[in-house]
Amino acid sequence: MAAPMTDKASSGPVQKGDLVLVDYELWSEFGGKRELLDTTRESAAKEAKAETPETALFRPRPHVVGRELFPGSLGKIEAALEGATVGTEAEKEFAPSDAFGERDPDLVESFSIQKISRLPEMRREDAHLDLGTVLTIEGRSGRVSLITAGRVKVDFNRPQAGRKVQFKFQVLEKITDPTRVATTVLDMEYGKGGGVPGAGGGG
Repeated sequence: MAAPMTDKASSGPVQKGDLVLVDYELWSEFGGKRELLDTTRESAAKEAKAETPETALFRPRPHVVGRELFPGSLGKIEAALEGATVGTEAEKEFAPSDAFGERDPDLVESFSIQKISRLPEMRREDAHLDLGTVLTIEGRSGRVSLITAGRVKVDFNRPQAGRKVQFKFQVLEKITDPTRVATTVLDMEYGKGGGVPGAGGGG
């Protein structure tokens, strides 16, 4: 009896441009502490004791290989999907220089409290200036890292800069059926494609 024919497009190694369903967890490590950055797996969120909305959906995420999956990354994490085998669990680690970049001390800048108080986001009635507050200054987004009597230091580094990253993933399926491709792309563009970014509070 002849072996059943398989669709090479849907069963071969993952290639750039493929539409796939991927199940994953993305962790960072800094100062001996692990932090969950993003996941499609409820088990990972529970392991990290992450605070997630009750309405959070943990499900595999559709993704076009080669496009951005983790905002702010340098693209090498996403590139790990290329060449993956469908159905096989994989794990890869990335140095800071290959993940979200090294920290640059020159990107931590000091501003007068007067300038900070004039920013649009600080003129709202509910505005609060605390460590970690995100501010947009001259078109750049940064986080408050230090507050003194008359000065505020703002860190313009990416939030995950300087951290090693661990990417655990499994490509569950390559989607090739034209009808499913169309509905999946619509879901990606206008619906909820799965995953809980910032599940560990590191976004």
